[in-house]
Amino acid sequence: MNYWYVSQAAEILIDMDKPGSSLPHSESRLRGAISGGLLSVKQVEVHRSFTAEHLHLMVTLDHGLSPLERAVWALLMHSDIYRACNTLMRVEYDVKCPDLLITPVPFERKQDAVCFCVDKHDGKTMQECPAATVLREDERTRSFFGRPDYNPNRRVFPDDGQLAIFDTNVVFQGQRFS
Repeated sequence: MNYWYVSQAAEILIDMDKPGSSLPHSESRLRGAISGGLLSVKQVEVHRSFTAEHLHLMVTLDHGLSPLERAVWALLMHSDIYRACNTLMRVEYDVKCPDLLITPVPFERKQDAVCFCVDKHDGKTMQECPAATVLREDERTRSFFGRPDYNPNRRVFPDDGQLAIFDTNVVFQGQRFS
């Protein structure tokens, strides 16, 4: 079963991919924010993710933050950068439930939805997932960044002598680079 949590005003949701280095960083940032009077933390829950050695965190505060503030705090505490960037874009474009976390282990508060999908919630799974349909409706598969293109023969950055990365020809803004 997959438990879906939509970030509430007093929650920071974190999807941490490299807890070995990120967890100490996040804890030091959180301690600094607490001692600096920037955040008043009620509780921190940490659970395993679907992926081995990844973690899901829910930081519950004594006060609310805006969706933008929550996304920035999550990013600062080493939440997955691609997830955080998508959350920021969903906030900007007023997408319903801009920040949510899908996790295999329930947090203490009641989940906002559940699903029984077996596959990772990529675009194809999100299209069919009943929880995604309820929470994000028609925006559930919206893409903001496109898929990465790892073809080294398609350069987009000019090589001015400081970017000696690939040997290829490309036209960028009317100028040919090689």
